[in-house]
Amino acid sequence: MIYTLDAIDTFLFRSSAPFDAGTNTSAKTVFPPFPSLYSGIAYKHGRLSHGAEDLNLIRNTKIGINGLMYNNQLLAPKPADLFMMENESKAEQDEVLLCKLAEAPLSNYPLPFILLNDIPDKEYNHKKYRGNYYIPLAEINNYMKGEKITNYYNENRLYQFEEHIGITIDAATRQTEQGKFYKKQMVRTNASLYFELNDRVTIPDQTFVKAGRQGKQSYIGTTNLKLTFEDYENHRTEHGNIDIADTYFKIYLATPAIFENGWYPKWIKQRGRSSYVGGFSYKKRKINVELIAARVGKLVEVGGFRQGNNFGPKEMRYAVPAGSVLYFKIIEGSFHDAIYLFNQRCISEYRDQLGFNYGEYTYRNRVRYCDRGFGYSLVGRLSEEQINFLEGYYGSKSR
Repeated sequence: MIYTLDAIDTFLFRSSAPFDAGTNTSAKTVFPPFPSLYSGIAYKHGRLSHGAEDLNLIRNTKIGINGLMYNNQLLAPKPADLFMMENESKAEQDEVLLCKLAEAPLSNYPLPFILLNDIPDKEYNHKKYRGNYYIPLAEINNYMKGEKITNYYNENRLYQFEEHIGITIDAATRQTEQGKFYKKQMVRTNASLYFELNDRVTIPDQTFVKAGRQGKQSYIGTTNLKLTFEDYENHRTEHGNIDIADTYFKIYLATPAIFENGWYPKWIKQRGRSSYVGGFSYKKRKINVELIAARVGKLVEVGGFRQGNNFGPKEMRYAVPAGSVLYFKIIEGSFHDAIYLFNQRCISEYRDQLGFNYGEYTYRNRVRYCDRGFGYSLVGRLSEEQINFLEGYYGSKSR
């Protein structure tokens, strides 16, 4: 079920940077917040459904996709392999274009292909935009099918940051303490936050919660909106002929993902200077792939606090930011296997209790796939132009 979270006033979701009075006097907020926020809310305010066989609330909690909701639309961050074009005449809307695949130049870039912002021969300029863009999930569904995107929102339309300045008063003298001047960055939203929670756990509608740093007052709501990926669900049971497009696929990360290797999953192994190959399996389904291209943003720091009996600060980890895209070539398996193994799955690898070393626990669904909303992935097709380029490249290599 999809739940919403709305602030009564403002939000403050602290970054993992230290905040020491007199030294580091500025506290920045992370927005949208990390998925761990929603698991914490579910632990504290969730209730087990009648159909839950396991009576452990934490084990039953599974967070799926999460992000922003605006104008009754669920949004996701702009994929990194898209870029904006601005029309000089201003008569037409800015156009969203897909990056072009090209052979990687001789450099320390580790993959065989790069993704370029290819400006077409039109009266367009590359848009120098500030901030982030968000795209409705219906449009993301079109993007995953290799189609064009026509609707998007700039972050300025969804939320604004505010600077709040404060001081500390000495209790004895009632004067300002020296070195206790600080500044905090709040966020005031026009959009709601949303998160997907599995049916085994429910949260009562209009539940008031304290969210983020300083326990800012907010409330939980529900929505009847559904995820719009029905076309791909059919691939989990139907197996048709594999066409040329099924030789390649891409994974789009709608939420941040923590990988042991940093910017790519640990089941991918480096076999040479520009050869990254690996296999992934689950429930008698397996696929072997080669990582051929990627667009990954700057890694973000993820902290937080553990819940339950082991309550306390978590180790800080670096995560691949939401919107990052990985391109793969299938060596063994099919596009349908990729759909089954990765589509609408959380593929982040770090677990609070087990770290990166799962040992004998790898067979368990809640460990094989992350159940806390990190690394929510969608599988998509490459564009026809990208497919033609790759087929031409590998075809010339085989001759």
